[in-house]
Amino acid sequence: MRILAFSDFHDSRSLLNDARDLIKSKNPDVVVIAGDIANHGSISKMKELISILDFQRILFVWGNMDGQRPEADLSPNYRNLHLNSIKIENLTFLGLGGNSTAIRKNIDLLEKMLKQFASSQVILVSHVPPRGHCDLAFNGTHIGSPELFQIVEKYHPILVISGHVHENRSNSRIGSTEIWNVGPHGVLFEINENIINARRFS
Repeated sequence: MRILAFSDFHDSRSLLNDARDLIKSKNPDVVVIAGDIANHGSISKMKELISILDFQRILFVWGNMDGQRPEADLSPNYRNLHLNSIKIENLTFLGLGGNSTAIRKNIDLLEKMLKQFASSQVILVSHVPPRGHCDLAFNGTHIGSPELFQIVEKYHPILVISGHVHENRSNSRIGSTEIWNVGPHGVLFEINENIINARRFS
């Protein structure tokens, strides 16, 4: 499975065009967007921006700047993962969109889903990273979600894809789980069984 993941385009058509070119050159099985496609965008604006990628199998969550409730849909071709799941080959994708407040509000529902898929290889997509991992802000504080950290530590998804903290695009681990803050230039994940190879672009 080849997954090309992005986050935090923030209305930039230049970054979206670069992402479209990368998608064409790498030919992934699925594209994942971990939020903040726009800055306070309407549904029509979001559709316009995401269509620039010119790719049909897109999984996404809303970010804190996307200007809509995290459960809002865009089109049948773009699957909103917020408190939803989709299985592709042997991987189950789950998502949690919005800001840290949305995570606190919905963490019990996410835990129920993780229990349901406990025997599966789960990839969790969250706009906000877990606290203490890929979340160090310019002011020197960690701004990720403590609730998400606890969930990841308890249920061990194989991979968490996030964004939000622009200054800390990096990767980390919580136990056996790989944590990636992917950013707008993209990370390509190649997953075979439990082996994850990742390549970050620019």
